[in-house]
Amino acid sequence: RGLVGSEMCIRDSWQTMLGAIFGGLIALIAALIVALAQTRRERRTAAMLVFSDLLAIVTADQNLHTLAADSNVSDEKYPRWLAEKLSLRRPKISPYFEAEMVRLLDVDVSLAAHLHLFRISFSIVEDRVLDLKGTFTEDSSRSPGAVKKPSQRDSDDFESIATELDRAAGHADYAIHYLEKLVLSKMPTVSRLRMSLCRYPIEKKSREVLKTGQI
Repeated sequence: RGLVGSEMCIRDSWQTMLGAIFGGLIALIAALIVALAQTRRERRTAAMLVFSDLLAIVTADQNLHTLAADSNVSDEKYPRWLAEKLSLRRPKISPYFEAEMVRLLDVDVSLAAHLHLFRISFSIVEDRVLDLKGTFTEDSSRSPGAVKKPSQRDSDDFESIATELDRAAGHADYAIHYLEKLVLSKMPTVSRLRMSLCRYPIEKKSREVLKTGQI
């Protein structure tokens, strides 16, 4: 009887232990699911803010090129014309952009690279436009917004602004694609799997851009 009792006690102990382990695993899995859902919600929120800022820059760049073409601005005069337009009114990104961008850096390597390069190029545009403050002035003998004869440094800044704005818009365009597919999509896992097997032309071009540095 004593031996039978001991066997029953051991069996009960194992059942209790297995029950505790099983219950712990269930709780861990539930916690991971909740954490994953929370992470996805935070990423979607961050992606929507970043997406809107990126889209604003892409749209502004396209509109400026269209306006220049409609105004018959030559390629040679475009950099100075652009700098003048931006000195009067330039597109801006949210003060929360960088904080939200950080939340998205671990989503995808290509997305992270394009976001980082976008931020570098757009920062250059902002800095150059601020440096040119005072270069453009009203002249009663000319039309409003007439520009003084620029120095060589100003001319270099004009070129830099035009180049970096186009570069920022290019990187923004690629980043928008990755955000749509990997964060804002209803099936991001499917998109990620598809990318590992077969990339769209824009994704192949993205890789080429990141490899060569040429937009």
